[in-house]
Amino acid sequence: MHQLFTSIVSKGAKSNTYKFALAKFLLDYSKSQKLKEQDYKISYNEIATKFLEYYWFQECKYKFKQDFNKDKVPVVIGIIQKHCGTEYISDSYENYFHSLHLLKVERIRENSFVYNPNS
Repeated sequence: MHQLFTSIVSKGAKSNTYKFALAKFLLDYSKSQKLKEQDYKISYNEIATKFLEYYWFQECKYKFKQDFNKDKVPVVIGIIQKHCGTEYISDSYENYFHSLHLLKVERIRENSFVYNPNS
């Protein structure tokens, strides 16, 4: 597993931070779970939920812009902009989604975790 993750980080495209969001998810997840030494399965919904949270803060709360192609923003950012707009949001993540229920995690899962051998 360690070799697979190292390969993803070192050989993958450097065009966005999905790899680093995945690394953060895996670290956070492993700290929150009592993992046993066996094969462990994590659902794409669990990953997509955390990606939404990580990127929502970046895009909506702090307006931190990555160095990505302005004509082709990362899929997660595009989904968040479509459902949340592009203006600063002063509310907390929890309150914003609890009251509005705007964004479907499935959209991030379906559109972000697609294997593309040409990328």
